[in-house]
Amino acid sequence: MKSFLKTLLFPFAILYDAVTKIRNFLFDKGIFKVYEPPVFSIGVGNLSVGGTGKTPFISYLIKTFPDKKIAVLSRGYGRKSKGYIEVNKDATTENVGDEILMLYQRHESTVKFFVSENRKLGIENILLKYPETDLILFDDIYQHRKVKPAFLVLLSTFDKPFFKDYLLPMGRLREARNGAKRADAVIITKAQSLQSAKVPSHFIAEISKYGQTEETLFFNKQVFSPPLNNFGEGLRNGENVKLISGIANNASFEKEVNRNWKSLETHFYPDHHAYTRKDLDEAFRQMPKLPLVTTEKDYVKLKYLLSENEKKQVYVLKLDSAFISKEAEFLRNLKTVFKSFEEQKGSLNNG
Repeated sequence: MKSFLKTLLFPFAILYDAVTKIRNFLFDKGIFKVYEPPVFSIGVGNLSVGGTGKTPFISYLIKTFPDKKIAVLSRGYGRKSKGYIEVNKDATTENVGDEILMLYQRHESTVKFFVSENRKLGIENILLKYPETDLILFDDIYQHRKVKPAFLVLLSTFDKPFFKDYLLPMGRLREARNGAKRADAVIITKAQSLQSAKVPSHFIAEISKYGQTEETLFFNKQVFSPPLNNFGEGLRNGENVKLISGIANNASFEKEVNRNWKSLETHFYPDHHAYTRKDLDEAFRQMPKLPLVTTEKDYVKLKYLLSENEKKQVYVLKLDSAFISKEAEFLRNLKTVFKSFEEQKGSLNNG
């Protein structure tokens, strides 16, 4: 059945491939104009649709540059608003999106956050209001070729690497595998099952087909913090729980929870789900006294629907990104490009 469906979708994938290749060709040849930000910028994105760990990696980058004045710019996926918006304490997921709001609530004291579907306009507005900004991080920018970051990071998952995937609608790729050539670093995420820090040889062989080398290939894993409720209370090991989430891979969330606790009931929704009180009522109805575990991304939406008493019953599992190996090499490559950018900028200003 799957083979028949792929055959049926093949002509549409060919058409999609043609459209994206023409678009990339026009950017590569300079026919479509590209804007390069006047301050150092790092772009994070993927070739596939959703679920590669972009948001935790943006958080990792924020912590990597504690001495820099950072601005994070996202399109604000899933928001109902349009245009350029600075994220503040009054922001909601409806006007800025869930992922950027989650990042804001993590790092609001040290970093500025913004959404704008027009990235060039977003950059100009950021630098007009905050001219002291010396680093811009772009979330989900890989296919947004109108803006060219100084350093571009491609994320791809260990279980479904881009070189084993197919173009939409046959697979989950937004553009052909060849798009990997534009990346300055390829990071394979969610590689918890990697048995050693040694880079698997078949990964090196595969990415070499797309202009990458062992020096530009890195492996990353997810690191989960024990679930806590709004009052800093944790769960007992082995405790029975129920789950609620609306992320790209609800199954991986369930698998992680079941490492230390036992999920007896699940309430799963599509990625970026807009929760209603009805969803919560359903989650609380059966086995009403069981702790309800959710993700940090979901909690930024759920908490506005919860009563103070219900907040005691809801526990949040937080996710971070960590290198399995070669972190120092990645940071050295990144900071070398950063230093070169600053030196070039300085010589232009002096000239």
